[in-house]
Amino acid sequence: MIERSATSSAPRLPALWRQLLVLAACALLPQLGSFGYGFVDYDDSVGIVQLQQIRTLSFAQLPRFFALEVYPWLPEYMPLKNLSYALDYACFGLWAPGYRLQQQLWYTLSVWGLFLWLRALLSAMQRAEWLKLTGNQAELVALLTAALFALHPAHVESVTWISGRKDVLSGAFGFMALFAGQAWGQGERAWRWFWACLATSALALLSKPTWLVLPLLLLVADVLSIAAPRSLRERAPLYAAVGSLCTAFAFVYFRLVRDYTSLDVQLEASVFQGPGILRWGQQLCLYFALCFMPGGLAPRIPSQLLDAAFPSLSAIWGLIVLSFSLGGLGFALVRRHALALALALFLIPLAPPLISAPWGQYLAGRYLFVSVAGPLFLLAWAGVWLVRERPHFRGPAWAAFGLLSLSLLVGALDYARSFEDSVALWSRGIDAYPQETENYERAGKAAVHAQRLPLAATIYAACLNVDADQPVCNTGLGALLVATEPARAEQLMRRALPRDQNGSAHTALALYLARRGDPGAGLSVLEGYLQAHARALTPDQLNAYAHLAVLAAQPAKAWKAALEAARLHAARFPAAPPAGDTLLEVARARGDPRFTEQVQSVLSSCQRMDCVAQALATR
Repeated sequence: MIERSATSSAPRLPALWRQLLVLAACALLPQLGSFGYGFVDYDDSVGIVQLQQIRTLSFAQLPRFFALEVYPWLPEYMPLKNLSYALDYACFGLWAPGYRLQQQLWYTLSVWGLFLWLRALLSAMQRAEWLKLTGNQAELVALLTAALFALHPAHVESVTWISGRKDVLSGAFGFMALFAGQAWGQGERAWRWFWACLATSALALLSKPTWLVLPLLLLVADVLSIAAPRSLRERAPLYAAVGSLCTAFAFVYFRLVRDYTSLDVQLEASVFQGPGILRWGQQLCLYFALCFMPGGLAPRIPSQLLDAAFPSLSAIWGLIVLSFSLGGLGFALVRRHALALALALFLIPLAPPLISAPWGQYLAGRYLFVSVAGPLFLLAWAGVWLVRERPHFRGPAWAAFGLLSLSLLVGALDYARSFEDSVALWSRGIDAYPQETENYERAGKAAVHAQRLPLAATIYAACLNVDADQPVCNTGLGALLVATEPARAEQLMRRALPRDQNGSAHTALALYLARRGDPGAGLSVLEGYLQAHARALTPDQLNAYAHLAVLAAQPAKAWKAALEAARLHAARFPAAPPAGDTLLEVARARGDPRFTEQVQSVLSSCQRMDCVAQALATR
C-alpha cells in the first residue's frame, strides 16, 4: 500500500535544462532591484575602488595576483577574488552595475552546483535504500532545496554587496568540487572526475578558505551514500588528494597570520570573552535562528549578542543547541541519513568561523552562505516524505512551500535595498540593532560623505541618546555645528576626548582650534593624545598634525609628521599614485627653494607611493 502511494505521488519533473532555468530565475529574483546600486563604504572602497592591483590585468602581471602580500595589514589570501575584480575593471572601470553582472553569474553557478550535487548524492542514497524516497522524489528534494537556497535572505550580503564576491565565487567552485567528487565515486571511474574535483577544490580555496572543510564534506557524503565499506576504501585517493591540498593551503594561511602578528598592527579587541565551547553553542543557536528568522540580518551583527556570563539564557540555549547538534549528528549517521546530511551541511561549513572567528566577527550573515542549505534541505525532504506517506497532504504541502518561498523572497528584496548606498546600509544596521553605536557612527559618516548634513546631524544626535559619551558621534555632531553653534561644537568635541581611542576626536578638535586662530593649541591637543596613548596616528591624522605644525611655525615637526604619513601610506598602498600635497606644503614652509625643488622632483618622477617614501626617507 505504501509503495502504491509513493508511486502515485511521485511528480513528473521537467527536463534538467528547464530545472536549471527555474533555479536561475530564483537566483535572479532577489537581486532585480539592485543592479543599479553603487559601491558602499564597507570594504568596497579599500578592497575594490582603491585597490591598484585590479587595474593591472595582463599576462605579465598575472603572477602578482597570487602573491601573498596583497594587503600588508590583513592576513587574507583570496587571489581569484581580486582577479575577478580585475576582469570587471578591464570591462567596466569603476561602474558598479557591471561588477554585479559577474556577481550574479557566480551566484547562479553556486545554486546550480548545489542542485547538481544534491541530485547526484540523493540518487545514490536512494539506490542504497537509505533515503526512503523514489528517484523522482529524491530529485524533487534537490530541486526544492536549491530553489529555497537561491531565495534565502542570508545570501543577499554575499550577492548584493560587491565585496561578497569571495562567497559566491568559492560557493560555485566548492559545490562543483562536491559534484565532481560524487560523480567519480558512484560507478563512474573515469579519472577526469577525480582531476575535476581536485581542480575545483583548488579554485574554491583560492577564492575563500571556508572550503578547508571540503574533505570532511566529501567523506560524510560518501558515508551517507555508499553501502559497501570496500567501495568507501576505494575512495581513499580522493580524500588524500583533496586533504593534502587543503592542508597545504592551511599552511599558507598560518604563515600569513604568523607574519601578520609580527607586524606592529593594533588588533581589535574581542567583545566576547567567554569559554570557547560556550561561544560555539551561542553562535550555533543564533545561526540556526537566522536560517528561519532572517529579519535580524545586518551588515555587521554585534558580538554583544553572545553573552559571556554562564547563567544567562543565551548561554544555556547555546549549550543545548550544541549538545543536540552533535548528538543528533551521531544518531542520524546510524539511523536517519537525511537528517545526518542536513546536520552535516549546517555544522561543517560553520566550523571555520566557530573555531577561529576572523577579526572577532563571531556573527555574520555571509558565514551562512553554505550552511543554510542544511535546514532548507531538511524542510524539503520532510515535505516530500510527508506527501509520500500521506498523499492527501500534497495540496497543503505545496501551499506551505509557496508561502515559505514568498516570505524568503520578500525578506531578500527588503534586505537587498539596504545596499543601495552606504547610508541605507548602516541605517539598516541601526534598525536591526538600535543599541549598537557603531552603526550610528558609520551611518553618520556616510551621510556626511553624501552631503546629507541634516540627516547626519539627526543620526549623530540619535547616537548620543544611546550613549551620551560616544566619541565618534560627539565629534561628528560637533563638526557639523561648528558654523552655527561654535560653543556647543567645542563642548561636544571635548566631551569625546576621554574615550577617544583612535585620535579622531583629538584631530577634529585640533583642526577646529587652528581654524579659530590658535594652531599652537591644536598642536598641543594632538601631542597630548600621543603622550597618553600607545597607538600611532593614521596617515590622515599625521598630515593634519603636519599642517598644524606649519601654521604654528614648527617646520621640523611638520616634516617629520609628513614623512611618517607618507611611509605609512606606502606601507598600506605601495602601488598607489603619489600623494604629495602635504609634503609640498611642508617643504615650502621650510623656506628652502632648493629643498622644495627636490621634493617636487621626487613626486614627479615616482609613479608609486613606495617610491616617494624611499626617496624622501634620507632627505
